[in-house]
Amino acid sequence: MAFDASIGGTNSTSYIDVATADSILADNGRTAWASLSNAAKQQHLMTATARIEEEQRRFRGDIVSSTQRLHWPRNNVYDADGRLYAGDAQPLPLQYATAELAYSISQDADFLNDTGLERFKEIQAGKVRIVPRHIQGAGALPANVQRWLGLLLKGGAARIVRS
Repeated sequence: MAFDASIGGTNSTSYIDVATADSILADNGRTAWASLSNAAKQQHLMTATARIEEEQRRFRGDIVSSTQRLHWPRNNVYDADGRLYAGDAQPLPLQYATAELAYSISQDADFLNDTGLERFKEIQAGKVRIVPRHIQGAGALPANVQRWLGLLLKGGAARIVRS
């Protein structure tokens, strides 16, 4: 599938373009990102977007157009201060979540693979010995990505309505 970061497009495959990801990740000290090829960056952004799309049932608001491929942009979504996000742009929390998730994927190719065994450090059959890992399981979003997305999900940051 071809890389397309157009906002609200019928063929969009990424919430953000490479230049936006480069800027966000450079500002956050993610220096390893800069050494990746443009094609690799595009692939990681498409994978991150696809993973975030899995949250679509939990997104606030409504899609802007029935012809848009991705679930963002959206109408009727407010930030924590009660300001309405523009329906013709990707909100900053979504941009940051996409960039950070793409970076995490770039650092571990199996990051999103979940076989069910990632949560264990050791498994032994004879005299059954199971040692869990004290890490986040595969397939789960990193905490920083969850924080950014939490601002856009139902049940996330409270909507404030000014009277």
